[in-house]
Amino acid sequence: MLGLPKYSDDFSRAQGLNQLWKKDTATTAVVADNTGFKARQAYLIVSPTAKGTFSFRVPLKHIFGFCEDYDKIVYGLKHTLTLVRKSDDDAIFRANAADAGKVIIDKIAWFMPHVLRADAEKFSIYKEIESKVSLPVAYRTRQCDTITVPQATTFAWRLGVENAPEKPRWIVIGFQTGKSGDQTQNPAVFDHVNLKNMYVMLNSTRYPAVDYNLLFANQQFSRADGDASLFGIRYFGMDELITRSNISPADYKTLYPLFVFDVSKQGEKLKSSVVDDQIRAIFNQAVHAVTQAYAVVMSDKLLTFQSDGSKMSVVY
Repeated sequence: MLGLPKYSDDFSRAQGLNQLWKKDTATTAVVADNTGFKARQAYLIVSPTAKGTFSFRVPLKHIFGFCEDYDKIVYGLKHTLTLVRKSDDDAIFRANAADAGKVIIDKIAWFMPHVLRADAEKFSIYKEIESKVSLPVAYRTRQCDTITVPQATTFAWRLGVENAPEKPRWIVIGFQTGKSGDQTQNPAVFDHVNLKNMYVMLNSTRYPAVDYNLLFANQQFSRADGDASLFGIRYFGMDELITRSNISPADYKTLYPLFVFDVSKQGEKLKSSVVDDQIRAIFNQAVHAVTQAYAVVMSDKLLTFQSDGSKMSVVY
């Protein structure tokens, strides 16, 4: 969900291919090489060989906010990466006539850079370790939640409560109907579910302040599309002439109707208080059955690292 508004269109044709990242625009699987399926992860497409083998390299900053934001040397701490596998039904997109596919992972390797300090730097670092200086570790954490949307024209979703200084900064919402757990459906694409309006409530503060008044049937979604396309520019502070999202207006309607909320501009009262985070949506007609809502929340995270390596807890 983050890759589409975050990366430019060139990324999916260049270095993105090395980590199996590519926009998946297919709504119907095509039988190829007598296999009839394509292995994918999120928005990834793999054209398998006759044996169906593949390999890829995914930088952890593509997944974890900690790896993207924190670029200092970490000393004296054990790193643990836990991978929880989902079913093959959420990793395969196949044709109706093809047999059910299966993904077999033979090998996973974790490469981590190691820094050798110069002698001049060792002395100052050892002094900090001996004095047990406390160092702040700040980054933007990412959390993905999902919920079943009721068959109604209104929808309220409480994402959670956060304490200072952990505050939500960006929220990305997407809907899918009937795509989970079915290899013949492509969960790399999303549905607009005839949404009329949606907003975020942080306590009593609303984002955005003005209704979207969406009507996808009449091409009325320019504001929502604009907010999604400007995510990379506002998130990374880059010039909009240099970076744009992968999503064109035509693709936004039919393939990637993602709703991006910038909640980073918060008043002093919100900054110093407990924040109750809620999503509220209104639809032009009742939502179909088996519709899921997905929310990616990017929040501030602040930890304290004891320079002797005795105190630090990083939870992904």
